[in-house]
Amino acid sequence: MKNLFYLLFVLPLLFSCGGGSEYNDGVGTTTHYTAKDWDRDATYRKMGEKVWKFCQDHPEAKELNLVIIDECTDSKGNSTEYSQTIVFNKEDIKTFLEYKTDTAFNENCYEFGSLMLSWRPCGNSQY
Repeated sequence: MKNLFYLLFVLPLLFSCGGGSEYNDGVGTTTHYTAKDWDRDATYRKMGEKVWKFCQDHPEAKELNLVIIDECTDSKGNSTEYSQTIVFNKEDIKTFLEYKTDTAFNENCYEFGSLMLSWRPCGNSQY
């Protein structure tokens, strides 16, 4: 019965949140799937919320890998997934812990913002 509950309710909830998180031996991995018609600011905010929450939950972490997966369509209409990993080290996590809310983190953490600007959806910049 417990396994049935997990399959019917918990697993779909994880997928609807646009990715999941893992934490093993001081290293975390958080996956974020972007929407097909993504809004840059909303996407950055959602990723920021995930990174901030991870840092709050695991202040002792040595590293956090943010894996961003974007579905890309070429000029012929063929779709493929493109992924990029942004790595945050122990010092980054320590800096991120200084922000007491995810809103403050997203609005004021320039270290995170500059790393997000280096992210190239589908292998190239749209901006």
